Amino acid sequence: MLGRREVRPDPLLTDIAMEYGTGGGFVAEQLVPRRSVANYEFSYMIWDLGKYTSDETETLTAPGAPAMEDTEPGGSWVTGMVKDHKKKAKVTDREAAAAPNPAALERAKIQRLVWSLRRAKELRFRDLVQDTGAIANATPAVKWDAAGGTNVVIEANIDVAKEAFLLLCGFKATHILIPPLVSVVMKRDPTIRELIRYTQNDLLVNGDLPPTVFGLKVVIPGAVVNTSAPGVAPGLGRIWSTDRVELLYVNPAAAGDPEAMTAICEFGEDSEPGGASYPVASFRDPDETREITWYWVKNSWTMERVVGAIYIINDVLT
Repeated sequence: MLGRREVRPDPLLTDIAMEYGTGGGFVAEQLVPRRSVANYEFSYMIWDLGKYTSDETETLTAPGAPAMEDTEPGGSWVTGMVKDHKKKAKVTDREAAAAPNPAALERAKIQRLVWSLRRAKELRFRDLVQDTGAIANATPAVKWDAAGGTNVVIEANIDVAKEAFLLLCGFKATHILIPPLVSVVMKRDPTIRELIRYTQNDLLVNGDLPPTVFGLKVVIPGAVVNTSAPGVAPGLGRIWSTDRVELLYVNPAAAGDPEAMTAICEFGEDSEPGGASYPVASFRDPDETREITWYWVKNSWTMERVVGAIYIINDVLT
């Protein structure tokens, strides 16, 4: 019997999957470093942010005295588990024979599988960063789309959030995650219009905002999902449909440094595919009378967050 390490993906089909493993407005792939771990079950440190950022200020020593010993950052070890995410699709022999281009049919099946796995990851990331029950948040007194724009102070609201963020974790926020319905409101704000005015058009994010706003890198998600139940007429909706704006601290070094803090980190087992890797395998249905070829794609991961490295500006629209 073949072990899981002996099952080899089809390199040509995997190349097709890799083509569909990027693009489409999936922001988790931009904001979540992936760290490899040795086994499915692993341990990781949740840092005590107060101790992580504190520094002993007593540094004066007498001649001949030893140096002051630094206090190690405190925290707790937590056990995590990498999880397998798989999808499969079938092609009947009759369907393949009737297809004008069987290779195109195969590509279409693989594209659907890969995008389904990517949507699942995006949904998990969204739920982690928009959890107002666990993450510090504040609501602006004046909504950003208030009639006439009277007393709208988007810049001031973001400045307050940046300061609150700094005092939460000791680091400055690096990114601002802005859902599409909020971005179209923000681009009309006079202060932000001035930033757009001096930004080269082809650098605008999604054609709406500059790449950096008030010192924060702008990320506008664009992914969509079918919100209807299987078998029902499709009802497409945006994955990011709320009016919450998130500030995050994103540190790509967290991919290889266990002591590097980042808002959300993805963990994957060394020998399992993950991140932007989507190996594809195919096999004939064991019941030959079904006349079916199956295609399946796998992506293994789990995500963990540091709530102190995220801040939500909540309910910004009317």
